[in-house]
Amino acid sequence: YISSGLSEFFISKECFPRFVNFVTDQLVTQLEQASLTGKERLQLTAESYEVTLDRIHSLGIDDATIEIVQGNIKSMQSSLKEGTTLSDFLQLLRANQLSYLYAHSYLTCLLLHAIVDSFPWKSNQVKDKLTYLAYFHDISLREDHLVKINSNQIADVHEFKKGERDRVLNHALTSSQIVDRFMEVPLGVALLIKEHHGTKSGVGFPETLNLAISPISMMFVVVEHFVGNFLELQGDANKEQLVDIFEKMKPL
Repeated sequence: YISSGLSEFFISKECFPRFVNFVTDQLVTQLEQASLTGKERLQLTAESYEVTLDRIHSLGIDDATIEIVQGNIKSMQSSLKEGTTLSDFLQLLRANQLSYLYAHSYLTCLLLHAIVDSFPWKSNQVKDKLTYLAYFHDISLREDHLVKINSNQIADVHEFKKGERDRVLNHALTSSQIVDRFMEVPLGVALLIKEHHGTKSGVGFPETLNLAISPISMMFVVVEHFVGNFLELQGDANKEQLVDIFEKMKPL
């Protein structure tokens, strides 16, 4: 469509579900291809993630939503096993070919998989949980500017539209309730999502780390903070910028 000169594309409200279902079917078929290169898989999975968000927020959770989520997760897991995963990710990120929401989830997952290998409780089951946790933790939010809010300090100075502040403060709880409706999600992931900002209730942002949350949730809080700061950097990150991020994170 773009190459043929199309500049506007209108879908009537009554046709929207049919169109999204068509796109979903096409993406699921492409995700199942074994011949995709690392970059192609990353880009396709990112596009599928956006369609998943559209489906959940516009059409709800139906069989097609569940199907694309399963295909998306499997593709994400395959991508994480590629030898050039980080390099491919950074190249696509620099080229602005990944949405912020997917880049945030994917890089968080990539780092968690690498870090968990240093812990005695590492296992394939734990990595599966981390993948679902990274994929679903902000699924109740669609806007980049809302996903970037991870503290009371940021929330207090942010200019919210009507209802946005409550959505942000409750998003961990809401996301955990959404993931509970997917039968294939590993046991315990909903609880980890609820805790992913450091509270047992899934509401708000604590001033200090709550020692009552699980070790996986503690690890996630720190990694997600790093990823949020990293994605704000302009251009290639240098050593000084990374050190500055770590200094900012010391209170965690």
